[in-house]
Amino acid sequence: MIEVNSFAELRTTAPAKSGDIALLKRYYDKDSTFRGGGNFVGFVTTTLPADDSGTVAVGSGFYWKRVINDYDEVNILHFGAKGDGYTDDSGAFKLMMSWAQTCSSSCKDLGVRFPGGKFLINPIDLSASELPFFYLYGDSNPQGGIPRTTIISDKSTSPVFKVQARRTAIKGISWNGQASADVSANKSVITSAMCSNQQPFFENTTVAGEIVLISCFRGQNNGGTIFKLLDTLDSKFDQIYTINTYGRVFDVGWSDTVKGVWDHSTAIELSNANFQYGYGDATLMMPRVTQGVLRNVWIEHTRAPGDLNNGQWLIDALSLEDCSSPLILDHARVQLRQLNLQAGASLSQGTSTTRWLSGYEAGWRREESFGTLMTGSMRAGWYTGYKITNTSSADKWYKLGKVFMPKENQQWIIEMIGKVSSDAVTGTAGSPVTSVSSCSSYLGISRCATAIYADIRHHGTPAVLDIKYNRIGVTTTEIWVKLKAASGDTMFNLKSTGPTRFESGECSLFTPDLTETTDITTIGTNTPAARMSMHNGLAGVGANEKGVLTLATTPATAPTTTTAAGYITVNINGTDRKIAYY
Repeated sequence: MIEVNSFAELRTTAPAKSGDIALLKRYYDKDSTFRGGGNFVGFVTTTLPADDSGTVAVGSGFYWKRVINDYDEVNILHFGAKGDGYTDDSGAFKLMMSWAQTCSSSCKDLGVRFPGGKFLINPIDLSASELPFFYLYGDSNPQGGIPRTTIISDKSTSPVFKVQARRTAIKGISWNGQASADVSANKSVITSAMCSNQQPFFENTTVAGEIVLISCFRGQNNGGTIFKLLDTLDSKFDQIYTINTYGRVFDVGWSDTVKGVWDHSTAIELSNANFQYGYGDATLMMPRVTQGVLRNVWIEHTRAPGDLNNGQWLIDALSLEDCSSPLILDHARVQLRQLNLQAGASLSQGTSTTRWLSGYEAGWRREESFGTLMTGSMRAGWYTGYKITNTSSADKWYKLGKVFMPKENQQWIIEMIGKVSSDAVTGTAGSPVTSVSSCSSYLGISRCATAIYADIRHHGTPAVLDIKYNRIGVTTTEIWVKLKAASGDTMFNLKSTGPTRFESGECSLFTPDLTETTDITTIGTNTPAARMSMHNGLAGVGANEKGVLTLATTPATAPTTTTAAGYITVNINGTDRKIAYY
């Protein structure tokens, strides 16, 4: 085996015969890191291939070809990159890029691969013509938040990589923009003029559909935008981590290309990401993104978390913490689950931006363990609720639970649906108190000025025979109901005027119990007032605690004759009576 100390020496070292093996110890002579080497096979011939400064070294009447068992083994060091953090390695990048595009007719989508280390890359502009693909790989660290490959800014104003690529993949890269800004003196968002440099990292100018896959990426100290994209399609950003960012992390726009109606971007999934200490005007500038998904994303200590206005988003497990401006979801179509808003963080669902989505489409729904909030309609096959059941031969007491009322004059209404027995509804109804019919009972509980009070009314013949409640201070009450023997299931639901968890940390709360109470000495001693009324503010009917029907109506003048104009029939306590009218 022939041993050589540099790629340059390989070009001047001829094999004795075709098939000889040369060991390249390192790419550069006297390089103490011994990187960029490998095994080469020699060929003696007058038909020479092109020297690509990485996999083929050409001499006079011979050439050496690198032994490559797997294309993934080839990286930028094999094309002369130094990876020391201060030598410009853009030349080596271009060499490997050229090799990746031409090395195999059966494997065309190879990219440029970096090993672990720090690499200074001066701006590379490949946007003059469209590329079918642009793939950029770093060292494969399974911990996506700490890639071992770092690309360092040269502090210029041009993007490190500017491409026109239909398909892009970036994986395992850490970007250090080497920018700084005085965030103590400047309390508002940091502008580019306030940054020590404004270099962007990556820009893709392809229109009418670009597919971008970014994973295991870390960004820090950027004065310009990290990723500038437009007209996205089938794009996925996973394991993205940033800290101390002064420009945007993602800036996704659209080209307004007429063919295909590219007045928006589409199909973006952003998952498993953490963005910390963002000081620019938006960490995520992604308006008009249709078919968007955010999953397991955390944005914290950030002045402007982002703008997703007029988009269509499914958002799962999003956490916003200590963000001085809201995440903008104006005019958006949004479904949220498990949203965490901490330390003053908030969402904007206003109208400050221009509407793009139809007003018929816009709206949002939020689902949490403590409730559901939505702006649109809801259709269900049927509704149910909490249930208590008495199928025994004896009347029984049950504890419904307790309600908490943080606000004065707050009310709870408990609607209970249950019929007194399985008796058939037959004959003609007499007394409304005893005639068998289906029933809804309404228990009202109010936090009054000095204590909690309750009232009850029934529509029909209830399974609920009695109700008791127990006051706990002026904010909480426990509730018991007595169910008729063999009444079966009684279902109940609750409504309240008080604040929900969406509005306040200390919110209205119902704590269900639903157990049978056998020790009647533990049951509360307060009885709801048996009163009801139905009126229009001018006239109405009601019933009071003494069992008296009450009536409010406009007084009439005395009739001019004692002869009745007619009679109406009214059933009073089970007997039909006649009442004259004039």
